[in-house]
Amino acid sequence: MDQGWAAIVGAVVGAAATGGTILASTKLHQRQMRREDYLAFLDATTHVGDIHAKLVARFVNERWPLDAPLDEVEIDQYIVELKSAVSAVRQTLPRVYLSGAGRVMAHASYVHAAVLLVEGLAEKCRKEHMMRALPSDLKAHYHKTDRDLHEGMYGFARSARRKV
Repeated sequence: MDQGWAAIVGAVVGAAATGGTILASTKLHQRQMRREDYLAFLDATTHVGDIHAKLVARFVNERWPLDAPLDEVEIDQYIVELKSAVSAVRQTLPRVYLSGAGRVMAHASYVHAAVLLVEGLAEKCRKEHMMRALPSDLKAHYHKTDRDLHEGMYGFARSARRKV
């Protein structure tokens, strides 16, 4: 009977150890997937930020004389790149929602809204302000959008870091 109890206890301990290993392995895999999803989202939003910085430089900072027209081909190329980058953000956002905690999703939503504002503002400036300088209120809006995007990315990264 002692051998029987020893066998049962051994089996229980072995099963518990196996279960613990499986649980730890599953948690590690989930964290790795979450990390990859968060990094893909940050990479996509960083690309939007880079293109937005180029557009800010063209529309706001580099006109001389101030009413000089902009190069339409160059701006159109940036707009195409921006649309592609915004599409990448849209593609990664559902994965962030599925793998993220509430705080991470809130920051991701904020960043997504900022990305959409960047896209809309770039298209508006492309349509209306290629031949003349931007009004001061639109320049301020451009800078605020840029600031909001970077603050949102920082908030997302900070909250995501806590989850991975």
